[in-house]
Amino acid sequence: ACANIACLMLAQGARRERELSIRFGLGAERRQVIGQLFAEGLLLALLGALAGLPLAYGGTLALAKLAGNEIPRAAEVTLDARILAFAAGLSVLTTLLFALAPAWRATRREVAEGLAHGSRGQVSASSGTWQNSLVAAQVALAVVLLVGAGLLIRSFAALQSNSLGMDPAGVLTFRVSASWGEQPPAVAARHFRTLEALSAIPGVEAVALSPSVPAASTFPTSEIQIVGQPREPRRFASFRSVSPGYFAALGIPIRAGQTCSLPPDERPLREILVNERFAREFFGGANPIGEMVEGSRGNIRIVGVVGDMREDGARTPPPALAYFCGNLPYWPDPRYLIRVKGDPASYATLVRTRLRELEPSRAVFAVTPLRELLRDALAAERFQSWLLGLFAAMALALAGLGLYGVLAYQVSQRRREIGLRMALGARPAQVLTAVLRQGLVFTSIGVALGLGAALALSRYLASLLYGVPATDGVTYLAGAALLLAVSAAAAYLPARRATRIDPLAALRED
Repeated sequence: ACANIACLMLAQGARRERELSIRFGLGAERRQVIGQLFAEGLLLALLGALAGLPLAYGGTLALAKLAGNEIPRAAEVTLDARILAFAAGLSVLTTLLFALAPAWRATRREVAEGLAHGSRGQVSASSGTWQNSLVAAQVALAVVLLVGAGLLIRSFAALQSNSLGMDPAGVLTFRVSASWGEQPPAVAARHFRTLEALSAIPGVEAVALSPSVPAASTFPTSEIQIVGQPREPRRFASFRSVSPGYFAALGIPIRAGQTCSLPPDERPLREILVNERFAREFFGGANPIGEMVEGSRGNIRIVGVVGDMREDGARTPPPALAYFCGNLPYWPDPRYLIRVKGDPASYATLVRTRLRELEPSRAVFAVTPLRELLRDALAAERFQSWLLGLFAAMALALAGLGLYGVLAYQVSQRRREIGLRMALGARPAQVLTAVLRQGLVFTSIGVALGLGAALALSRYLASLLYGVPATDGVTYLAGAALLLAVSAAAAYLPARRATRIDPLAALRED
């Protein structure tokens, strides 16, 4: 943005060089001219800053809303006085610096030279070099942001398309208020009654309990020992405690064996199901049904093998996992999972009504379709993609506007030259090509610099990516192609205007 302001102010200043030279020639003092330019630049900067304040306020609210509840402290994101002071100060400083540039340049050369330069209508070499350099810098920064946004968006798309190993569609989740002071026998009996009541609701196909959100919660691994196998080397696996209907509720296939049974009391879990990766790692592909796993309260029998599921989230491959299967007497407020026919949100009222009849003193809360919970689990990745994408779009727009402004100014300054060329036989297509080439040359330089900078900075983005390398060639080429396309469109309008210059009118201009 600062580079864009600099380009526009330099162009405006170059247009006024002849005016300033005349004023100096008529006896104006340097402090008077500088004072006027200072006042004009300050007014322009303050008006721009005031116009930006409501945009900043609305943009901040939109970003906080976009962040949602899953981004830590997102609700605290607000306009900060220090940030406002920094942004406003930078805007004012940039505007004033380049507003005063023409006065400084005009006082460095003779009045006659300034008048002659203004009468020729040519582009100042130093001004043109500065403008072209600033546009190239804008383009380079835009390429860096475009590549970064492209990598994050592709990574987010890969995460969303990842198969979790289950079917979240048609699953409603909720919790029921409880106290951690309840005794295990009472908790187990309540869970048993609640699951039976939920199963009786028309349209409910399966019900289950889980301490956490499936495919969105990470648990540390624990050492595990299979009865009859050597104790060395030490091996580790992940564990989940679930009720028997967990696999039917989530659509996790049972590859071998069967699920466990649900006792109506707090009898300890004596059965487990393992996933396919667990079976491969601990049994080498042999059938593990009937094998025993050592537990703190005695050995536990493997009764089934289920499909691999990404229990730790879409970003993490399925771990070697054992499901303790049965009741959850030591977890008073688990998540209830029910698979229903049709839209799961439409069952919220039925669930509340049924459980109010069963447990009138308890509240049903956090009623949410599982698909929404899984979408919220990717909130950070979604927010990163949106944020960097918005910044990249802004940078792209600014780069295009900057290029358009510089070329439009340079075409206006070269009216006599272009008119003379056309009078000597230059065709409109040749003029169009010349102006386009002029714009795309330093745009291409900016693109090359931006690609190099993006490649150098890519390692800092690697930890946020999934399924796409930080040096993905397709993303880099797409960012460069998009920037070149926008630049070509921005350059085309001034180039097209140049072809419509009337040679006679241009030659008669002072």
